[in-house]
Amino acid sequence: DAFYKDVSPDKVLQGLQSLAQTGVAPRWMILDDGWQSWTRHPGGEDRLDSLAPNARFGGDLAPLVQAVKQRFGLTNFFVWHALLGYWGGLCEQAFPDYGVRSVARAFGPGVLAQDSRWNVHPWGAQQGVPAAAHWQTFYEDWHAQLARQGVDGVKVDAQAMLESVSAGQGGRVALARTSRRALETSVAEHFDGRLINCMSCGSEGAYLSHDSVLMRTSDDFFPSRPDSHGLHLFANALASLWWGEFMLPDWDMFQSAHSHGAFHAAARAVSGGPVYVSDGIGQHDATVLRALVLSDGSVLRADDPGRPSPEVLMRDPTTEPVLLKVFNRNRDCGVLGLFHASQCPEHIAATVSLADVPVLSAQRAYVAWSRRSDRLWHSDHQPAETVTLAPAEWDMVSFAPIEQGLAVIGLTDKFNSTGAIVSSRWTGSICEVRMRDGGPWLAWSQHPPVSMHADEEPLSFEHDATTGRLACVLPAGGQKTLRLTW
Repeated sequence: DAFYKDVSPDKVLQGLQSLAQTGVAPRWMILDDGWQSWTRHPGGEDRLDSLAPNARFGGDLAPLVQAVKQRFGLTNFFVWHALLGYWGGLCEQAFPDYGVRSVARAFGPGVLAQDSRWNVHPWGAQQGVPAAAHWQTFYEDWHAQLARQGVDGVKVDAQAMLESVSAGQGGRVALARTSRRALETSVAEHFDGRLINCMSCGSEGAYLSHDSVLMRTSDDFFPSRPDSHGLHLFANALASLWWGEFMLPDWDMFQSAHSHGAFHAAARAVSGGPVYVSDGIGQHDATVLRALVLSDGSVLRADDPGRPSPEVLMRDPTTEPVLLKVFNRNRDCGVLGLFHASQCPEHIAATVSLADVPVLSAQRAYVAWSRRSDRLWHSDHQPAETVTLAPAEWDMVSFAPIEQGLAVIGLTDKFNSTGAIVSSRWTGSICEVRMRDGGPWLAWSQHPPVSMHADEEPLSFEHDATTGRLACVLPAGGQKTLRLTW
């Protein structure tokens, strides 16, 4: 979304420099659509005409890959490509060794019921499809070149399009099996298995992905479609309920400075999947970005795929006056995202309880904390707490188990506060809490500690006897060991 097809090395470097100025250090990037060489054919389709990058990249990605890794410390550089090379497939004349032939697109009636134009719009009426016997060679040739240029992985898009152009090669099942085996074999050899599957939620994506686990589970993030944002979250949460049993759902990119930027960011924090942004140059919300990651750039990912709470399974939070609830966990802690994803213009109220996070133990007592209202409450004393959100608003509620009169909420400047906790261990009247980073720290404590230390240094703290709120600020910059003594 940052550059669309007008991407160039200079724009990539400017974008990374712009992002670095927010204080957030990205660890990997995807060079999306726009780096390849393609030709517009008479039928309206754009077809790949060379395995080499286009003229804007000088036919070689190596200089750009080296620059981003040396200047910005990126560890992984991915590139985007379509399953058939490009949106319109391969150019027959450019690839005589792969048995390419033009096939008229013919989706089934179920797909066309969603949009009757999809056999022609927006990809053109035909695709250049390689012969089944040459799929392996095609990927091997291309991926070997990319690997030599320093590319570390691929995001492979338009996978579900294959069903529309499988005629003449055994049909959808046979060709899907061939292409899937060829793709995963090549990615394993050249990129150590680093593959993001995209536009791949057909049956073949579910049952033929033997050696890849990351799959985008929704339509695109559409920055200019106001009615799409709530649906985007709901679709991902529902898809994760099933896909999440055997794949890692990827909730797609978003833009941090967008009017719905924090809305999407909070959802990514509870999704359990990767987090990546498509910010334009100078178009960042540093507060949103810093709430997602630690000082070293690592993401505070939850442990499981984010799934809808039981209460909303049979409701439609995009049209009904109900909040979308998405739950996850961090070890023995819970996290619940609440989103006003509905087209209803009124405020929506909903209750929050342990029942919304069914992975938590019903045998333990928990303290809950609302990020939006900065409120602490006992989940056993108050089995249900009310949260009210305006359109496009969100909240994150963290649940921490009480042990010996202490419940650690974690870093309150992060969406996923308890995700910053590495471990908590009691020895007599001393509790040692290991944290992944510093920052504003919160816990509930029945009694105030006698002292607190961070990496053996004394730490000042505040305790509210009425609410049990125990707060301090941990020094920033990497892992911290916090010792609380009673």
